[in-house]
Formats: sequence, structure tokens, C-alpha cells
Amino acid sequence: MRWGREASGLNFGVELTSGVLTNFYAGITNADAKKPEQKGDAILIRCGTSDQLATGSFDELVRMSASTKPGKVKATFKGFSFLTSGDHQNPLHGTCNWKFTRTALDDPNFATSCAQDGLQAGGAK
Repeated sequence: MRWGREASGLNFGVELTSGVLTNFYAGITNADAKKPEQKGDAILIRCGTSDQLATGSFDELVRMSASTKPGKVKATFKGFSFLTSGDHQNPLHGTCNWKFTRTALDDPNFATSCAQDGLQAGGAK
């Protein structure tokens, strides 16, 4: 998992590689009111997600929480997603649990929107 964000820290993009498949997600963050430098939540949408569910494309919405300590590399990202794929005769739907640990502070500086270069439906440009 790699992620990049805008200078404001509000919008961000995620690149998730699993085996040979790479998916891109665009999201928005919400810092914790009491500990904004240590905790927050995010919502992500897989690039290419359609508003017509179970029509052949792979659609996914993700909710995540993050926790870290200022100045530290280690951070934890946990969440779950709802997904759907297939067609109306053979729909597939389910959930996935997500858990990642940040191991570097590098910002790969890639797109934070599915409409920007670097993110497109179902994979890299």
C-alpha cells in the first residue's frame, strides 16, 4: 500500500497492490477533534466505481481509521470495505477487512483524485 496526499492533508490517493493486481483509490480525511495529529478517519472510493452496482464493474467503498504519534514513522491504518461485482444474474457482494502499518514517511506524490494523472479506473495509466 502506498499513499499520497495534498498539502492540505484533506484529499489523498491510495495505491493498493495485491499480487499482480493494482487498484487505486481516492479519499478524503477527517482529523480527530481532540487529537488531530494522532488520530483520524477516512473514506475511500475505488477508482472506476460505478453508481450502477452489480453491472460488471468492481465497485468498492472503504472506511478507515488511522493512528500515529507525531514524528514517528509507524502508523496503523484499519478499516473495512463494501464491494460488489458481477451482473444482475450473478452478483457478487461482500466485505473486506483492511489493516496496514506505515513503514516509511515518503510521500510518493501521486494523484489524489481519480480524475488526475496516475489514477484511473481499475489501474495505473
